[in-house]
Amino acid sequence: EECEETCDADDNCSGHGRCTADGCECYEGFVGVECDACAEGLVGSECDKTCDAEVDCSGSGSCLVDASCHCFPGHSGEHCEMCDADVFGACDEDAETCTSEGTCSNRGRCDGAGDCVCYDGFTGPSCNTCTDGSEGPMCEASCDPLVDCGGNGKCGADGQCECFEGFSGDKCDMCSSNSVGGICEIECDATETCSANGRCTPDGSCECFEGFVGEKCDMCGLNGVGEECESTCDAAKDCSNNGRCTDDGACVCFDGFVGESCDSCANGLVGEECDMVCDASVNCNNNGRCTDDGECSCFAGYAGEHCELCDSDNYGSCGEEVLCTSEGTCNGNGRCSGEGMECVCYEGFVGEGCNTCADGFEGPMCEASCD
Repeated sequence: EECEETCDADDNCSGHGRCTADGCECYEGFVGVECDACAEGLVGSECDKTCDAEVDCSGSGSCLVDASCHCFPGHSGEHCEMCDADVFGACDEDAETCTSEGTCSNRGRCDGAGDCVCYDGFTGPSCNTCTDGSEGPMCEASCDPLVDCGGNGKCGADGQCECFEGFSGDKCDMCSSNSVGGICEIECDATETCSANGRCTPDGSCECFEGFVGEKCDMCGLNGVGEECESTCDAAKDCSNNGRCTDDGACVCFDGFVGESCDSCANGLVGEECDMVCDASVNCNNNGRCTDDGECSCFAGYAGEHCELCDSDNYGSCGEEVLCTSEGTCNGNGRCSGEGMECVCYEGFVGEGCNTCADGFEGPMCEASCD
């Protein structure tokens, strides 16, 4: 027996299903005897877009083919979640639509019990108040208590931080004037606790300003006088500009300088800046002194770069101690040798002290005798 065909795929199933012995078997997403409707929650020419009017259109509109919402009169918004500009949400037990009167201020919707469910940023029975951290006509979020207030305060209705006790500042990132510590939990008033002469440290103790000492910064340091505990030390005057004043009024000399007033060079140093090396006992053979330019200034009777010579009109006295004088063990009749410290007698003189006439010489001046 031949089966009689009951449908045609092209005509009877709308191109969205196939024929079977029992009729059209619709493809996924399509329903209906002729597969010409979308399944519940689906829209679009291919029934491949999702739109649930109750959810996506807030129950205040219907889904269009492109999955957008077509809002009922009085409603607006992408999801029909708002009232039109000239109407407001009427919240009472019977109201389920937007009317020209109501209590949600167009900033919320009515729930089934007749109460306002406010949109983000709004609060209050009539949704006419901004939540903490929101501001402006549209109550836009402008403050995050953790980010903007550092967790040390909360966001006020104006979007500004309201700091917790002990904290201050626009971002609540500072301790108030009477609080210190990691979490601003220690009380310390610089004016009272530190006598206005110091500041409070994180542990609540006082760090005194220059010139002040004491647990409460209520005493002057050494050499400090007056209400301001001003130091009696002037670095330029008292330390000769070669040192600095300490809190107790004494001088701490810069490198190279010594003395109570830092007005002398350290041993072995010379020069205006005490930065040149010259040791009189070494560089000047103890026969002179070091000048400011690091050279030797020889004592009377001495000459040479290092004061190692006698002047031309002086003679060395030959003995354990060498002193340049016009008189000495050579009796003015000779000169000291440079090495053996012995007399080198002038012509006509002989002897250890050049005090004897040589053979052929006679008289006080040991002049040549006549032959």
